[in-house]
Amino acid sequence: MRRRRLSRQSASQFPPYLNDQMAKYPRNQPCWCGSGKKYKKCHLNRETQTPIRQHEAIRGFGGVFDEARCLHHEAPNGCSSQFVRAHTISKRGALSAIAEDGHVVAYPNLHDVFRLKGRPTFVRRGVNQATTFVGFCSHHDDSTFKLIDTTPFDGSSKYCGLLAYRETCRELFHKESIPAVVQHAREFDKGRSEVGQHKLQLELKMAEAMSAIGARDLRRQYDLISQCVDQDKFSNCKGLVFRFDAPSPLLCSSCFSLSHDIHGDMLFDLTKNFDTPVPSAWLEILPDTCGTFAFLMWHKDDETIQPVVAKQLLEEDPTRIPSLLMFLAVACSDNVVIRPSWWESLASDHRAAFEAAMGENTTDLALNPNIAKYANDNPVWSSSVTASRL
Repeated sequence: MRRRRLSRQSASQFPPYLNDQMAKYPRNQPCWCGSGKKYKKCHLNRETQTPIRQHEAIRGFGGVFDEARCLHHEAPNGCSSQFVRAHTISKRGALSAIAEDGHVVAYPNLHDVFRLKGRPTFVRRGVNQATTFVGFCSHHDDSTFKLIDTTPFDGSSKYCGLLAYRETCRELFHKESIPAVVQHAREFDKGRSEVGQHKLQLELKMAEAMSAIGARDLRRQYDLISQCVDQDKFSNCKGLVFRFDAPSPLLCSSCFSLSHDIHGDMLFDLTKNFDTPVPSAWLEILPDTCGTFAFLMWHKDDETIQPVVAKQLLEEDPTRIPSLLMFLAVACSDNVVIRPSWWESLASDHRAAFEAAMGENTTDLALNPNIAKYANDNPVWSSSVTASRL
């Protein structure tokens, strides 16, 4: 069996646990990266291969998120043959309220991440592309969400539950696409040194493992909220509803993991509880006929630390709640859209604070920053507010 030897110089750069594995690696063995291919068909001489170009990477990633499937809990029963690019934040009822020249400011997609070289910031996006995913057939989209797509917010647990259900499906759609993204990204170490190859592959394995934990927990949330939709009973949906008399320049639809309170103090230690589902919640900020409504909601069967956060919100100075919810949205979700002129008019330190909160947005780990401090230091939105319980 022919074996490939690393040079003494390159082998010495590896940690000791890699030296033994890579000093002599069998050509016909499964590759060390976990791709399932033989080493000779995968990473043999990878450092001499032509690197993947940016446009090739973007094209491959884009295809992953365009693979339509219906995530309705009854699927494939009753599914129509046509899939829709559903807006989790309604185009007609919400996006149109903040759009300017057919555009909003939104979280960067993968194309933007490459272009910005990973720098967290908001970017302009057409309303037809904002907050969309191809996760429902036309029949289930029309029949399930008719209430929230055609009537104003009524403050009911059913209305909130349907919004939460659609957002959970969007989040699950993206989470369950991560393995395909990782598989595509395995090729990105072409042309890198052997040390660089191992570094990238290790990062991908960690990302895939954390995403699997996130998908597991999200699937539990999906099952809980699907049961509410299936039985048309939403009494297990608990939380707070806020009403603001002013229109919000920032909208959000989010299903997120919750491990810290609004002051950044840990309530759930992920490093000691990998086998325990992370507590989750839903956050929505959307237009209302009288201004804006928002809710923080959770399912009763998942209730652990969420009431602590709700109590903290109720104890906050009411003048800080509008800004606090904005920073909570940016820190916990990538499904956020903003009125362009408002974003451009923000003072540079306020924009920097939003970008800092974006940089701390790691939903797989649920590492939430000190939201209260962000809001206290950056009062970006003011409005009178009333709160009630679901």
